[in-house]
Amino acid sequence: DTAERMGSPDPGPVAMGQILACCACADDGFYTTPKLRDLGWRERACLWALDVGPAASKKTWLFEAGIKAAQTIDAELTAKYMKDIEDYQWIEDQYQDAKGKAIKNKQPKPIRDMEKPPQHHILINEFTIEALRPVFKENHRGIGIYRDEFAGTIKDLDRYSVKGGGDRFSVLELHNGGVKKIGRVADFTTVRNYSAALGGCLTPASLRSISNDLQEDGLLQRFMVCMVKPTGRDVDRELDRSAANAYERVLRTLWAQSAGDARHPIPFGLDAYDVRMAFMETATALSQAEGIPAAMSAHIRKWEPT
Repeated sequence: DTAERMGSPDPGPVAMGQILACCACADDGFYTTPKLRDLGWRERACLWALDVGPAASKKTWLFEAGIKAAQTIDAELTAKYMKDIEDYQWIEDQYQDAKGKAIKNKQPKPIRDMEKPPQHHILINEFTIEALRPVFKENHRGIGIYRDEFAGTIKDLDRYSVKGGGDRFSVLELHNGGVKKIGRVADFTTVRNYSAALGGCLTPASLRSISNDLQEDGLLQRFMVCMVKPTGRDVDRELDRSAANAYERVLRTLWAQSAGDARHPIPFGLDAYDVRMAFMETATALSQAEGIPAAMSAHIRKWEPT
């Protein structure tokens, strides 16, 4: 419905945004097991998505249409946090005042009745690795990151990596999730779940420019890429409100479901397992085919673990 109203012949670019939104709302404590018997292989709902299309292909509008409902929920969480932090600060000021008086009068310290509320995030736009670390301390479920022009982000990571920085490798670890222990001078932090679903948009020229010198470490290979077809005339009609409301309910349901401290498996069904095996047979044959460039072969070999 959204793609048609915006003049796109393909709903894929919108679906990329919806996939990112669902991953951002879902708790990483829920995971799937791609094998039927060996349940040690676990995959979280952490998918990376890119819309790739020329300028004026509406790729950004299409992608952002898919994440708009998640941004609405995120705005509600921010508004609630602002109110909660205001209430907390008022109580904290009273506590500090009472604590100071107790110390001065050599009396027992008062009990702090309220803990600082966490700031929950679903989607963020601008990020640095240093800024993400405190975010993860309050968001154990995992988060979503959306950047419109993703080429600049990847180029920066490559440049810093050449200079010896670790930002590129830290971003790669966002796909793996799990516990991350970070040691800094006079500081040591443990992040329970270092996980983020990434999404954004690129032009074909930008994709080519970063592909030429891209390291074979699996950064670009982790993304699902949707090639955006040229758009036609848009359609001026009301959106399908029943479909839009149903989609938003899905996101709100995902956000409301918490795995807690326990982890909850969602095993593959037999049909899904058969599809995976057939796909991997094709991928293996393709990666070993004569004439396939080494970089392409390395890309294909990373399909299964990602």
